[in-house]
Amino acid sequence: MEDDLDDDADDDLEVISLSERHDEEDHRVAGEPLQQLTQALRNGGQESLRLCFGDRQITDDTLGQSGDRIGQCASLISIDLDFQGNQITGKALGRFGDGIGRCGELTKLRLNFWRNQITGETLGAFGEGIGNCG
Repeated sequence: MEDDLDDDADDDLEVISLSERHDEEDHRVAGEPLQQLTQALRNGGQESLRLCFGDRQITDDTLGQSGDRIGQCASLISIDLDFQGNQITGKALGRFGDGIGRCGELTKLRLNFWRNQITGETLGAFGEGIGNCG
C-alpha cells in the first residue's frame, strides 16, 4: 500500500492494514466492512489504522458505526481512512467525527470521501467531533 505518511514519524507505529492497494482497480477489502474493522481493533493498543473501503456501497449508518468502533481504540495516533466511491451523504459525519474525537492521542488523520454525496452543511458536525482529538 502506498504510504503517504511521514517516514520519520512512522518508525515507531504499529500499522494495521486491511487492504493492500496493488493498482487503481484492486483496492477493495474482502468481507463486511464493520467485521473487518472490529477484527482489526479487537486486541486494542493499536497506534495506527489504515482502512480502504472504496466502492463498497457503504452508507451513513455503516460510517457512523465505524466511528463508534474507532472511538473505542483511544490509543490510535494515526488514522488513514479511504471511503471513496460509496453511498455516504454525510448524515452520520457527526457521529463518525465524535468517534474519531475520542482518540485523544491522534496526531495524523487522512480522509478520502471522494465520489460520495457529502454536502457542506454536514461538515460542521464532523469538525466539532474531531475537534476533541489530541
